[in-house]
Amino acid sequence: IIVITLEDKGCFTKINNEYKLIPSIKVKAVDTTGAGDIFHGAFTYFISNNYDLETTCRLANITGALSTLKVGGRYSIPKLSAVLERSEEVDII
Repeated sequence: IIVITLEDKGCFTKINNEYKLIPSIKVKAVDTTGAGDIFHGAFTYFISNNYDLETTCRLANITGALSTLKVGGRYSIPKLSAVLERSEEVDII
């Protein structure tokens, strides 16, 4: 399985023999430092906790996007509850 990250556009992958562009959410970014690393950490968390690939990609996109709302990489990692709450707002889960 290959997932290609596309920054603010989300990510691209193949699921069930179908190519999919999985969009991110729109935010007013303050600082993008660490957003890609935070996406990858979130991806690893969700996939290792048995989320399906599409949901994992969507939640990792949200996590990366939310991380751009604060300055710096370390202090911008959003809490799981904030990611899941935002996912409900955009009808992901």
